[in-house]
Amino acid sequence: MTVSVRECSLQPSVRRATVNDAFILHEHCARLARYHNAEEDFHLSLSALRTALTKGPCYALLALDEEGRPAGSAIYSSTFSTWSGKSNLFLEHLFVDPAFRGQGHGKTLLAQLRRLAGTGRIEWSVQASNVKSIQFYESAGAHVHDGWLEMRMEGAQ
Repeated sequence: MTVSVRECSLQPSVRRATVNDAFILHEHCARLARYHNAEEDFHLSLSALRTALTKGPCYALLALDEEGRPAGSAIYSSTFSTWSGKSNLFLEHLFVDPAFRGQGHGKTLLAQLRRLAGTGRIEWSVQASNVKSIQFYESAGAHVHDGWLEMRMEGAQ
């Protein structure tokens, strides 16, 4: 009997990232900015990311391939809904290396975030023109929150 490589492949795995993973997370963030042609808006320093991972306010996950190499990442923070009275997650960053796309890493990251959210929800932004990502998110069970627009205001300093 012949078994295909696809049948033998392991499920993608996810682990919580630590400050020791800051370099790869920073690289993923920079690559995502390049993907969006927004390099001029990318100001995250490695030092700032290390501090945020150590002291808060963010957390991160790494998707790993079958050999333990980073295939993707998610960076998120906790929020609280005064409507539901529940803790939620805000997904700031989701990135899967193009070499690993289509292998389940993105959906595995989202599934782990769902487990972490528990009875709360996960919210994030996606560019309206990014049809491929919207289709991916919808295939993973997400939906566009009709009737609501994302608003943004810069801090005082």
